[in-house]
Amino acid sequence: QHLIRRYVSPFVQLKVVNPSYQRVEVRCKVVLWDKVKDEARTLRQLTQIVWNYLAPWQRKSDLPTFRQSYSYKEMHARLANHEDVMRLSLLEVNGKSLPHVDYNTEDILIKGDMPWSILLPDIKKIETLSPHDGIEEAEIGGNFIIG
Repeated sequence: QHLIRRYVSPFVQLKVVNPSYQRVEVRCKVVLWDKVKDEARTLRQLTQIVWNYLAPWQRKSDLPTFRQSYSYKEMHARLANHEDVMRLSLLEVNGKSLPHVDYNTEDILIKGDMPWSILLPDIKKIETLSPHDGIEEAEIGGNFIIG
């Protein structure tokens, strides 16, 4: 603060804070196409998609930017559109998820608690489900839930 004070007008109120790294817990359940040969590779790619979306500065070796906010729907779209993903059954971010995602669905904003927060993905689990889970049209985790 003393160093920066030399370059700032005395009429400016100055407060210097260190960044606060905040974890963002992510859980996914995906159904992969039958043609997928290397499931582990696909899961690594899905993990990288989450990291590239929530922490793009890390991939580029840049400095992070404060006050960033991210869209749940955008992250959902990036994961669901992976070529090996047949269906994204669940995306949960910090314990929140949307039952379905489409154009009219209200988005969930993912952002830090403080203006100086920097988000770090904490991928708890990306689970693969069988495309044959369920009974006829009912899908476990989809429209058929055992409570």
